[in-house]
Amino acid sequence: MIGESVKRFEDERLLTGGGRYTGDHEAPGQAYAVFVRSPHAHAKLLGIDAAAARAMPGVLGIFSAAELAEAGIDGLPGGVGARAAEHPNRDGSMMADPPLPVLAGDRVRHVGELVAVVIAGTEDQARDAAEAVAIDFDPLPSATDPAGATADGAPELWSEAPHNLIFDYGSGDEAATSAALEAAAHVVTLAVVNNRLSISFMEPRAALGRYDQATGAYDLVVGCQSVHGIARSLTQLLGAAPGSVRVLSPDVGGAFGARSVLYPEYAVVLFAAKRLGRPVKWTGGRDEEFQAS
Repeated sequence: MIGESVKRFEDERLLTGGGRYTGDHEAPGQAYAVFVRSPHAHAKLLGIDAAAARAMPGVLGIFSAAELAEAGIDGLPGGVGARAAEHPNRDGSMMADPPLPVLAGDRVRHVGELVAVVIAGTEDQARDAAEAVAIDFDPLPSATDPAGATADGAPELWSEAPHNLIFDYGSGDEAATSAALEAAAHVVTLAVVNNRLSISFMEPRAALGRYDQATGAYDLVVGCQSVHGIARSLTQLLGAAPGSVRVLSPDVGGAFGARSVLYPEYAVVLFAAKRLGRPVKWTGGRDEEFQAS
């Protein structure tokens, strides 16, 4: 087949409405998750009042970082360890590896960060209850561009990354390059401003989590680009037995690299499925994708 055109086999099915994406998957008795997200780029999280939401129709559970901590679920596993030795900072140090919580604990660090999740019998019930969760934020200063974020006195997000600088990589002969520039007849500098972008999938991210109480096995249905990598990360995060986490990727509906990693929503639906003893499904909205993908 090398050098030959390979005919596509999926087009007719997809173009005639036969696609089956994550949102098309259902499980008997499934509940629905809706996330409560931070409206602030940077803030202290002083408290969560979910009493009114818990009393609303159909609500099965409302969970925050405290419940995940009780289950031994902390920060998402990072990839720094595998990359740092191969690509150290210019001074030889390793890049910073701050923790990324599944649900925010004492602080939020971006708009759209997960603070709590509401699980209910229907998606409408979960959404209504999520709007009733009251969160006490104390807004903090934020930085919104790279130059401002690395300036002296800029608000720092992580103590592990002073001046918000996590990685300082160089390649080649810096001294020789500097000498050549100093000796050059003309030196041109150019400031390039790269526009912001948002990866917009045809189907926004969604996830269906299942847990088998008898075997301790997890199933996650999610459109992704790395079923084995996400399964390994979830196994580590959930403290599950090796081989007990299976990730199933149906038709994806666009990826562009952004579906290759473990997102916190995926861990939460599996946690909730185990906690409640029934499958849990989350379907992200376009607004959530703009904030958090």
